[in-house]
Amino acid sequence: GLGAIEDYVAWIVEHVKTWKPDFFCPFNEPGMPSKRLLKIAAGVREALSDAGPSAPRMVGPDVQKVEPTIGRFEVPGEGEELVNAFDIVTAHNAEGDETATVAAWRRLATLSGEHECWATENPRPWSVLNEEGEEIGVKAVVEAAAAPPPSVSGLVLYLAFPKCVGPNGKLTAKGKEIAEGLAAAGRGDMAEC
Repeated sequence: GLGAIEDYVAWIVEHVKTWKPDFFCPFNEPGMPSKRLLKIAAGVREALSDAGPSAPRMVGPDVQKVEPTIGRFEVPGEGEELVNAFDIVTAHNAEGDETATVAAWRRLATLSGEHECWATENPRPWSVLNEEGEEIGVKAVVEAAAAPPPSVSGLVLYLAFPKCVGPNGKLTAKGKEIAEGLAAAGRGDMAEC
């Protein structure tokens, strides 16, 4: 009910005001309908309106997997409203997400309109191919980011510690592979870019 939404909004707002992050997402792979997400996002935005330009940027919706996120944004009327509820549009791509292709990330970036688009909670190694032979690893996000705008502009690696950086503070094999791929992409010498 509405009380549960108000309680949730209050909890998120308390967290944001206490910890003062630069970015925050009120959701983590939410299984709730978009209309509920919109009510929560609007409540959080209103409660933080007194912060003015110093308010942290709200990212979301962080729906699990790229295609289901795209699907939410393609609902007439509601999709555009959902995009506009966030400062930065985001999607998680879980280990089993076979849809996290370059084309899907580009589609999500296009649907994001004037908003930045980030790949958040990416658990993959640098390169992984799905059953169709399409790239779905971190490399897919980087290739989508290398395309002309609109493009993906942010990447968050899931479990960077301990999967990419070990307890000794050094890069793991997976971390080295991703770092080398990111460095190569920064030099513009990726053949596919």
